[in-house]
Amino acid sequence: MQASNDMMQRLYHHLGLLFYAVATADRRLSGEETAKLYALVKQKWLAVDTSADDFGTDAAFQIISAYDLLAEDMPASEKCLKQFESFHGQHKSLFTDQIKALIVETAEAMAVSFRGMNKSELHILHEIQRILRS
Repeated sequence: MQASNDMMQRLYHHLGLLFYAVATADRRLSGEETAKLYALVKQKWLAVDTSADDFGTDAAFQIISAYDLLAEDMPASEKCLKQFESFHGQHKSLFTDQIKALIVETAEAMAVSFRGMNKSELHILHEIQRILRS
């Protein structure tokens, strides 16, 4: 069953939360991690499906929109991860093998983009894999 545009927008919004959590796992937000996310959304996430928002823009751009809003408010990484985990638990059918693999690929690429991966980022990557397996 194909997910509705609204549901895909919600998925992408929560992916923005997740990727913000990855970027701020070490309590700082680097330009390199942000640039990597932007590039991967354009290179990989736009090809995932054809859903669009109310303005006709590819819904995958919701990832960047949510991420940018969080970057302004700077909430705790853990809070964003918990929100993602809750959404995942309620909407597991949205998380196809393709989506799961792209989540891990994006998170790992972001984590290593600024001076390699540190312990905080490694921990959050393990948490993401645990959530996606549940």
